[in-house]
Amino acid sequence: MSQPSIDIHDGLILLKGTVTIATVPALCADLQKILAATSGAELTLSCADMDMADSAAIALLVEAHQQASAVGNTLAIVGLKDQLVSLIKIYGVEWILPS
Repeated sequence: MSQPSIDIHDGLILLKGTVTIATVPALCADLQKILAATSGAELTLSCADMDMADSAAIALLVEAHQQASAVGNTLAIVGLKDQLVSLIKIYGVEWILPS
């Protein structure tokens, strides 16, 4: 398990490390700051470097979409591992997946 982090570089938001119920509150706060600093942007959230995730990660991704939309951004989520995609479908929030 590695320390979680979230950063933005040229419209690419990088979500890294362990994303669980224990780490999501701090990541959500950091994400809110990132999204508040942008407006009307096309952003991509990469999950490729997440090494562990639980259902709280899905809540973070849903929150990311809602926060992005609230400030006029579009957000595409990429790099999701199959296990997380399966959970997203089970929870009925497939609308966060790229089309």
